[in-house]
Amino acid sequence: MHFSELQIQDSQVSRRARLVSCVRKLEGPLLPYFTHHWRLLEEFVLFQTVLHLAHIGITLSIQKSGALFLNDGLFLLMSGTALFFVSFPSVLVENRKIKPLHTDSVVYLLCYSLPITILSLHLGLDRYVFSADIIQTWNARLWAFFVLNVCSFLPGAAWNLVLAHRYGELSIHLVGYFFFFTLLVCAFVSKSFPFRIHLHHWVISSCLMCFFRFAERSSRVFHGFFLGIFVHGISFFGADPIFELRDPPQGSE
Repeated sequence: MHFSELQIQDSQVSRRARLVSCVRKLEGPLLPYFTHHWRLLEEFVLFQTVLHLAHIGITLSIQKSGALFLNDGLFLLMSGTALFFVSFPSVLVENRKIKPLHTDSVVYLLCYSLPITILSLHLGLDRYVFSADIIQTWNARLWAFFVLNVCSFLPGAAWNLVLAHRYGELSIHLVGYFFFFTLLVCAFVSKSFPFRIHLHHWVISSCLMCFFRFAERSSRVFHGFFLGIFVHGISFFGADPIFELRDPPQGSE
């Protein structure tokens, strides 16, 4: 073999070695980045699939029109995207060695399906709306359901505040709870306001879902439960307005 051929082979080997070295240098910071974002995309697709499968099932059960189905489906797509990036643990644990409870978890799906099933049984909860005009018409069943909701929620909220302290988000959660409960109080006393405040169950559940955003089983159980309530509300009743102007008094122009 000639000396020139050996030089060519050596140069090819050295170029290959430099290329491998560059790839390995880039692989260090880039591989975790692409791996994380691929898992995030996979989780997002699963999340949206879970939302829209339930939406399709509810639409078929109540025979909703095609236009309403598309409108509510688009609202679910947009609001579900926002809720995913605010409240899902995959977004939070990028640099933490915590195994999230994923959307395809059996526990998560059971908690998600339970409220959809219960609320679809037509238990006389149509007037379970937080509005001063409607609360005064609640019967004993609705008040009992309200007390049950509060007693079930408070222990979970207290434990979630402990988790918020562990994750360094306690101040954000306290501010969020303050505004949420202020909105609830306004809904109770809004009879004297120039407008109505209607807090439908999809509004309340979407707000509470954002608090239960930690990669812990207890937090994900509540998250799945509130997600089911949110999807049921949108699919059954649509995204009804929260603030409504009152009808003018009769005889006024």
